[in-house]
Amino acid sequence: MVEITDGAPENIERNLRLASSEMTQLFNHSGIELFNQYIHWVNSHVRMLAGQISEDSIDTLLRTRGYWSLRGADPVSLGNNLSDTIRREMEAQKHRIDLAVEEVHLQRERWSGLNMEPIALLLDTGVVEEYATHLLEVDWHQLADIRPHRYIYLVVPRVVVDELDRHKQSRDQNAKERRKNARAAIRSLWGMFGSRELASTFTRTDLTPTRQGRVELLNDDIEHVQQLDPDAEVLARSRSLTAYIPVKVVTFDTGMALRGMASGIDVVRIEQPEEAGEVPAG
Repeated sequence: MVEITDGAPENIERNLRLASSEMTQLFNHSGIELFNQYIHWVNSHVRMLAGQISEDSIDTLLRTRGYWSLRGADPVSLGNNLSDTIRREMEAQKHRIDLAVEEVHLQRERWSGLNMEPIALLLDTGVVEEYATHLLEVDWHQLADIRPHRYIYLVVPRVVVDELDRHKQSRDQNAKERRKNARAAIRSLWGMFGSRELASTFTRTDLTPTRQGRVELLNDDIEHVQQLDPDAEVLARSRSLTAYIPVKVVTFDTGMALRGMASGIDVVRIEQPEEAGEVPAG
């Protein structure tokens, strides 16, 4: 997954498309000319994307091991193999760049929110555990202090599913209620995401104006390594998502709220129903 650090996704998609297009033209060259043009292509697009995507993403797409091997080699010593060696590396890079373009484009479409000023509410484990069986009945606009006309994405990170699974299997004799709630939450999430017959979109026509939104499961990229602390992982996922959409982290945990705010993350600390005295339904 392309990790956007500071840049508009549409600009990054355009720059990646440009890199792919320019690489196609390089195949017209051969020998030393191809070598020089290829090195120039890598360096120019590293400069273009620096600061917009992470250094790891730049290394995956541009400053690859093959690139560094070519930089450290004497091109003359490769003789007739020079062009073939460079072209193999170029083909692999172009494939990764084209996949990155598609990924950024799909992510932009995924979080468009019907162009209704979309916002994502990233729910932590406690909130999902509490509300999973009636996620679509809660007035999240009111609960998270969001203007009624905005389109809401209720986002469940992968780490939350992992935490629910651990709670479900807990052997702690004092955690009977937590095990019960975790099982109910997992069944509810399976109903939303495990069956194609059920839609994860919701429309609250009983409220004026009508409230609209969608529930999303935020899966991890295959190369993603989770933080050891689940709260830190939720906060980290919120930072990666803000490249595409404004994000608020929703939690009952005051400590997590303080950690998030100290890191510049928008966090909403809500009261649990027993604290507030009622279930915050619409």
